[in-house]
Amino acid sequence: MMFLAQAAPSLPDPNHFASIGWVIVILVAVVVGLNQVVSFWKDHMRERPTPSDTYVTIAQFERQMDQLSDELASDRAANKADHDGIFTKIGGHERGINNNLISIQTKVAALDERSETTKATLTLLDQKVDRIVERLKA
Repeated sequence: MMFLAQAAPSLPDPNHFASIGWVIVILVAVVVGLNQVVSFWKDHMRERPTPSDTYVTIAQFERQMDQLSDELASDRAANKADHDGIFTKIGGHERGINNNLISIQTKVAALDERSETTKATLTLLDQKVDRIVERLKA
């Protein structure tokens, strides 16, 4: 009690902003301290499972690996079947397109040949018309 009596006259005015600031700092320190105590309590006082409950044994691991390997193999087989099916369809379309291109190429070649013969015929006719015009002038 004696200590409080001696400290009371040296305390600042309670309405002064410095006093209110120190009260806020002390309250924040108390809240942070309580938070640390509660988190420590939660971390160290909770019930922990035994290692056998959290870890997988070698036999369980091998069983799971076998199951995953079987699933992976079946998925790969299904993907390969899908892939082959898709490329069979695409290959069929490509063969159809190639056949169409070949027929178009033969038609174009025939048209080129026909145009060459027509061009040659027109050249000959032009020469004959020129000769006829020259004879009529003479």
